[in-house]
Amino acid sequence: MWWARMKVTSLSMDAQQDMRLLILTSQCMANEFSSPLTSSTDRPDGIVVRAVATSSLRKAFDINRHLKGIYGADQGGTEGRARRAVATCHDREVKFVAPLHKLNRSGKIDQRNLILSERHVLRVDPAFKANAKRTVSFDNLRDITISPHSDSVMVLHSKDAGHDTVGCVDVDGQNLVPEFVARLQHAYMKHSGGQPLPVHVNQDPAIEYNNSGKAGQAKALTFIPEQGQADAKATLPASSVTRQLTSNSVIYRPAT
Repeated sequence: MWWARMKVTSLSMDAQQDMRLLILTSQCMANEFSSPLTSSTDRPDGIVVRAVATSSLRKAFDINRHLKGIYGADQGGTEGRARRAVATCHDREVKFVAPLHKLNRSGKIDQRNLILSERHVLRVDPAFKANAKRTVSFDNLRDITISPHSDSVMVLHSKDAGHDTVGCVDVDGQNLVPEFVARLQHAYMKHSGGQPLPVHVNQDPAIEYNNSGKAGQAKALTFIPEQGQADAKATLPASSVTRQLTSNSVIYRPAT
């Protein structure tokens, strides 16, 4: 134990922070922060989240890669614009920035930038313009549901019924959901005095959500296996998928 502690303390502060985030990533992807199942009557929006332990996302995540935190064509400029955005909610720190392909209420894709500060999650437009409607405080986050597959789909469930955030977080084919979730969990626990945010790696064929702006209008994001592959994938950007609306579900399948 003393040898391991000595090795860790010999690392730079940045390397130690990366190690903590990688451990936290592994814990999140292993469902160690998943809360017990909730019944539909327990949640104001009527959504049931089923969490089953799975290791598929952990296999898809490269634990040896460097966690940059800031992802953009111009890293310095991206961070500067993000700092101006988080200042609108009286925050100072930028924990994470990356492109977000967000599913809107009409089932179409909006290109956004996802920003994590010390107390908020912001979904700003490509020009990094922030407003209150696109800002979620940690106090209004209920939990996170993550796809069990190798795609980059996640749902941020809000305590305000009808205001869930659904989308893909990736850049150049690199899945950034594990890093975002780990950084969010780290910031959330610091904000909440050590209380973790529930993170569910969903094993069902679909993830339920409600982004309609109203209570009681849940939809389902259904994952369809790619031809010849066992792993089901859902990729939201419209350039790479076809979209099909059926009853209460939004189904994504690879474009042919």
